[in-house]
Amino acid sequence: MEPASSKTTKGEDPFYSHPVKLDGSGFNFMEIVDGKGAVFTVEDVYEEVEEKFSKLWKADELDTIGIQPEVHVGGAFKQLEKDFVPITDDKMVLKKVTKHGMGPLIPKNAYVTLHYKYYVENNDEPVDSSWLRNQPVRFSQGSGTILPAIDFAVITMKKGEEALFIAHFNYCYGPMGVPPRIPPKARLLIQIQILNYINDDAVISYNAMAPDDKRDVPLEQVLVIAGELRRKGNELFKGKPKLAYNKFLEAINLLKDRSVKDDQEESLKNDELTKSLINIVHASLNLARTNDAKKYADEAISILKKNQDVNRTSLAKCLLLKSNAFHKESKLDEAQKCLNEAIKYEPGDELLREALANLAKSQEKANIVRDATYKNMGVKMGFRSAD
Repeated sequence: MEPASSKTTKGEDPFYSHPVKLDGSGFNFMEIVDGKGAVFTVEDVYEEVEEKFSKLWKADELDTIGIQPEVHVGGAFKQLEKDFVPITDDKMVLKKVTKHGMGPLIPKNAYVTLHYKYYVENNDEPVDSSWLRNQPVRFSQGSGTILPAIDFAVITMKKGEEALFIAHFNYCYGPMGVPPRIPPKARLLIQIQILNYINDDAVISYNAMAPDDKRDVPLEQVLVIAGELRRKGNELFKGKPKLAYNKFLEAINLLKDRSVKDDQEESLKNDELTKSLINIVHASLNLARTNDAKKYADEAISILKKNQDVNRTSLAKCLLLKSNAFHKESKLDEAQKCLNEAIKYEPGDELLREALANLAKSQEKANIVRDATYKNMGVKMGFRSAD
């Protein structure tokens, strides 16, 4: 593999902007093989992509729970290498399993959720850590959006597995490194914990099942498939919004077709369904499909209002999204009604106040255009304004 280096600019996630993380989210690692290097500063990372609107969803999903395992680095990597085995033909990436996982190896092209840490040699403090951010990393294996060493590492691992990897700079940040955090020609010790993964084959297999067979699939598995479809949509949102829309829709249809046994399962299903509905509203607005945006916003609002303990924040944000759809259609009165209802649930929300201010500006412009139009009509018809 050719040496890799990093030249980065600020990247954007689907629903907000933030500085590119050290793990490579926001740019393609396979395109940074020119050896030029870069100055890279690790900055705070914001919360998940669903949270453009005042922390709409918190990171409480089934697969985000990961207890940080202890690891003690210190000293040169050569002291550790005797317990490691190579996983690449050139023996430049070495592995040591610290906790065995379950099931088959992660297949190529799977959508993986994991925690990680990076260490440089002779340094006990991690250069970067998803545990410190309390935010797992999600990516498609083989997509080039993650450090090459991790891309190779995950297909040697199983769900729940924890392992250490020592990776040559060819599989990390190249001969130039990423000053000041990564020195030139730096090998990395990478700690990985696999939280979850999904293969597209799982979705295909589920969809191919007869209705009776689908009922036998545990709800937990269905929720995992739906959740990963939603996250895949998040990953596609920036560059391929139509494909993102389709992924969200696939998750929605999967959940709508699923029957439940009791109130607890209904609640779990509706929680995941509402998230996918919210995301497809975002995608619909991005694609200027305002009718779809209003339709799916109404579905989410209906689910939320049925709960005895209404999530006031989520309900307000759904109404805000619906208002945005009406605003795009220049149906300002309808947009105002949605905002008025949203404010009843979250009277102090900053984004709602901003939306009201923007709507007021649009209404003012509309009034100016209307008055000018009526004036022109009066002149053409021979009317004169009263002195």
